[in-house]
Parts: sequence; structure tokens; C-alpha cells
Amino acid sequence: MASGTKDGEAFEGRAYRGHGAVYRWLREHYDYVEAWIKKKNPPGEEIAARIARDAVVGARGKAPTSRSVRKVWARVCRDVAAEREREAAEQAARDALAERRRNYPSRQPAAQPVAAEASGRALVPVGEGQTAVANGESGEKDNTVTRAKRRLACVSGKRPMSDF
Repeated sequence: MASGTKDGEAFEGRAYRGHGAVYRWLREHYDYVEAWIKKKNPPGEEIAARIARDAVVGARGKAPTSRSVRKVWARVCRDVAAEREREAAEQAARDALAERRRNYPSRQPAAQPVAAEASGRALVPVGEGQTAVANGESGEKDNTVTRAKRRLACVSGKRPMSDF
């Protein structure tokens, strides 16, 4: 069984393993052949002659025919489309993972509490454990439960944050 050659040398590497020399040649020259077909739409004999000029032979040691080139070209186009689709899906998965890593909550800057509001009330971060820290609108001290309810109403959008 003859092996395909390119410019007198055997194809190197294991790229496209399990495929013949014509497949490998078409795959390596995919962009060139695709542009050539779109631009001039050459007959299969012309493409086969171009492949044979690079000393590429089929499995039986003969130059490729237009029929064999046409069949192999269809497989190459199918495989390239599948590979590009797979690469696009992999890139989308990598981008999504990178986006999740960028927006991970522990990587976000911590919100710094404001010392005083425009109304003059002191702001204390939630969870400090103090039971009477801020004055309510009526002037009396609020307990932790009342403050938590007010904060929940502000966060849920039922009250403006300035009420907190």
C-alpha cells in the first residue's frame, strides 16, 4: 500500500490519522481550495490534477480522480464544519467560565458604609450586633428587629434606601 507524499516527503505527524493522503492534502489546503471553488468553481479534474502535482497519491498508489476528490471534499467540508462548531462551543464555555470567575461575589469590592446620611442619622453596618444604634424617624432608638425589617423593605424596593 503506497503512502501519500507531498513534495517528495511523507506527511509528517499524526494529523488526520486514519484518513488518506488526499484527505490530508485537502484538509491542509482547505482555505485555498474553498476560495478556489467559490471563485472559479473548477471541475473535479482540475482539482485532482492540482493534488497530483504535489505528488499526492491515493491508497492504491494512483493519482486521485475527480470522483474521489469530490467525495473526499464532501467529508473534509463536513469535518471542518463540525470542528469549527465544536471549537465555538468550547470557546463559549470558556468565556462563560471566565465571566463567572470575574463576577464571583468574593471578588467584588466590599461596600463601604457611609458615615452619615443627608438627614443626619448615623449609619451602622448590618450585623454589628448592636440593638439600639440608630434613631428612627420619631427620634426613639430602634431595636435590631425593626432595623432589619426596614432594611428588608429598602432592599426589596418598597422603601427608598435613604429611609434606612
